[in-house]
Amino acid sequence: MADENEAVTPPRNRVVEFTIRGKWAHFGRIDTTTVKQSYRIIPPTTAMGLVAALLGYSRDSYYDAFSKQNAAFSIIVDSPIDPFQLAKLDLSTAGEDFESGRGKGVLRNFISRESTLGDRQQRLYEYLRDPSYRIFVSLNDDEVHSDLVDRLAAKKFAYTPCLGRSECVAHVPEWDVHELEPTTVESVDSTAPIDTAKATSSVSVERTPQRLTTAKHSRKPTSFVSYAFSKAGEQVSVLPDTEAYTTGDDTLLFV
Repeated sequence: MADENEAVTPPRNRVVEFTIRGKWAHFGRIDTTTVKQSYRIIPPTTAMGLVAALLGYSRDSYYDAFSKQNAAFSIIVDSPIDPFQLAKLDLSTAGEDFESGRGKGVLRNFISRESTLGDRQQRLYEYLRDPSYRIFVSLNDDEVHSDLVDRLAAKKFAYTPCLGRSECVAHVPEWDVHELEPTTVESVDSTAPIDTAKATSSVSVERTPQRLTTAKHSRKPTSFVSYAFSKAGEQVSVLPDTEAYTTGDDTLLFV
C-alpha cells in the first residue's frame, strides 16, 4: 500500500461544496485497538462513503465512481477540533463469538446469540465534539454530479448522513457549486498533503486511508495520504508557488 502525499488534480473545473455538522464524530483509526481512537479530520475514504450514502450507493459499490480519475476531495476544518473519551460496553468480537450465514446470497458474519448473554467488554472510544467540516468534491461524471446537486438542493438523501459511526447522525445545513480556477499560493484553507505543506508549529499531521478496494468479505486501503491541518481551522502554510485551486472565497488542495 503506497503513500501518495502529493495533491491531485480535480477531474473537472467544477466542485460541489457542502457542510456536514453533528454533535459527535468518530472516524475510527485503523492502527489502534485498545482505545478506539478517532482521526481528527474526516478521511478521504469516509468522505467518499458519505457522498455515496447521500446518493444511495450500496456498500463497496462506489470505488470506481470515486477513483482518483473520477473524483477528487478537499476538506476544510470548519470548527475547532475537540476530542474527548467515552467508556462504552461492547460485545466480544473474538472469532469464536461469530457465526456465518447467507442473506440475499451474500455470506455474512454475525455475533452469536449466546455471546450476547455473557459479560460485556468496557472500551474507551474517542469522539470529536460538535464537529463541522466543509467538503468539496469534484466529480467527472455529469450524471453523478447532477444527482448530488439535486439531492443537496432538495435535502432528500438516500441514507441518513453520519460522521463515521451510525450513531453520529449529522446534517447538511449549507451547500453550493463553484467553478475552480488554478492559482499559485503560499497558504490554503483546506488540508494540505505533506509534500506541499510547510512545517510550522501551528499545524498537525495525520496519515489516513486515501482509497479503498474490496477484499473477500471486507475492504482494505489501496493507498494512504498524510496531510497537514490546523486544529483551530486556520490556514495551512504551503511551499512557495504551490499549485492550488480557488473557488473565489476558498483556496483548496485535493486528494
